[in-house]
Amino acid sequence: MKFKKYKFFRLSIATVIMAVAACACSGLIPQFAIFAKTQFAPAVMRFLSGAAWSGVLVAGTILLVTLFAGRWYCALLCPMGTLIDLIDLIPFFRKSAVRKNLSFLRIFIFAAVIALAMLGFNWGFMLLDPYANFGELSSSIAENSFHPGSIVMALLILLLALWKRRFFCTAVCPVGTFLNFCSARSKLKLHFTDRCVNCRQCEKSCPAGCIDVSTRTIDNGRCVRCLACLDVCKVGALKFSSDEAAPAALPPAENNSRRDFIKRGSAALGGAVAGGVLLKAGLEKFAVAEPFSLIAPPGAHSMARLRQKCISCQICIQHCPTQIIRPAKHGDGPVSLDLNGNFCQWDCSLCSQVCPAGAIMELTPEEKQLIQIALPAVSDHCVGCGICISACPAKAMKLDDSDKASPDTSRCAGCGKCAAECPHKAITMTPVSVQKQLTPEPEPTPTEKTASPAKPKINHKVCFSCGACAEVCPVKAITLDDTGTPRQIDHNKCVACSACVKTCPAKAIK
Repeated sequence: MKFKKYKFFRLSIATVIMAVAACACSGLIPQFAIFAKTQFAPAVMRFLSGAAWSGVLVAGTILLVTLFAGRWYCALLCPMGTLIDLIDLIPFFRKSAVRKNLSFLRIFIFAAVIALAMLGFNWGFMLLDPYANFGELSSSIAENSFHPGSIVMALLILLLALWKRRFFCTAVCPVGTFLNFCSARSKLKLHFTDRCVNCRQCEKSCPAGCIDVSTRTIDNGRCVRCLACLDVCKVGALKFSSDEAAPAALPPAENNSRRDFIKRGSAALGGAVAGGVLLKAGLEKFAVAEPFSLIAPPGAHSMARLRQKCISCQICIQHCPTQIIRPAKHGDGPVSLDLNGNFCQWDCSLCSQVCPAGAIMELTPEEKQLIQIALPAVSDHCVGCGICISACPAKAMKLDDSDKASPDTSRCAGCGKCAAECPHKAITMTPVSVQKQLTPEPEPTPTEKTASPAKPKINHKVCFSCGACAEVCPVKAITLDDTGTPRQIDHNKCVACSACVKTCPAKAIK
């Protein structure tokens, strides 16, 4: 008999894909971040968020493959499923599969998750989506920071795998339940042939518990296409085919269609009611989950929307170049921005591009520069040094009549660079309740393009060389010669902050 390695080849491919997912979620290889958008639940969430039709394309492709050949998504693309398969290889635990078709539990959980999602709340996916849990686990390992809220569900899934193998995939996972419905009606199914000798090796090897040798049946809905049964069958009694032959010597089937309909209908109704009850109760752990701050990433619209859409996969955290995106303080809520000490890079919109669920709407760097996420608040510690003026990429800071920094709220996007650069810590960033779309600056006319901008000039006939202008200039556009007389202002450096004009006691600068 030829030695078969179907499961080995399948698991090898799946392990490579899982490694790609881990690199994407941990930020180790940023180019792999696109992988996050190939996952089923995030694709559905992305479509429901109105982010892009790419969600329809990804989810539709997975559904078509499932309707034709079964749950190959669970066998190859799902990183959590692959991790469960690898745990299944550990020889120190005597694991067994749950052989009952727990349709009531499966449909109850699925209905509750969908009811919440349709009402605009993502708590069910945050708890049970396999990709979100894998992403949180990978991110926690990458940062060596383990928040209980971030990893407890992932650890429970892995402990469940040590006990009952693929039980999570076949009875709990909402993605698995939806694919179960499609796979049960797939064109290409796995079934018995008349070669079966009742050795039951396939039944023992099945991690999903979907094979029943006594009745010669395979539940293709629960089958996760692990291919273990094909490896252990020595007589070739199992095959994939579109023309399923009736197994021999089966006992007469009992007509349970009405009973099954009532049972599954009750589960769906109960799950939907449970989802509504959870919504009414607010699931306070998530509804009031304490974010790191109240500042949402650009493109999230508001913290209220982010709480509803973010599945806390934390891939944005690992790809932020300035590391200002943080998980909720207790790890059980949406991400938020920390602008205490650092700032949102002006020409970067990576968080919106890698978000798989559409919680952060996809933006180009130019579009992101016109989204106001916060506003600077200037305290009495401001000394009017003007450093914030030169630091602001939007040119939204100026000095007011009292020589204090003052933001132009019609231009400020709230990136936080002024606060990060302020040497006196006089600026703090305050969030906006709803992110505002700023009006872009109009293109200058040809006349304006050729005209010289208004810059200060020194009248040396009036100047008595006190040097005060050079001391207050925040960008060192004014320097003194050997006699202490200010040289003419370097207009390539000058930001027209007017600090020198206001400081000059001789009124020599206009």
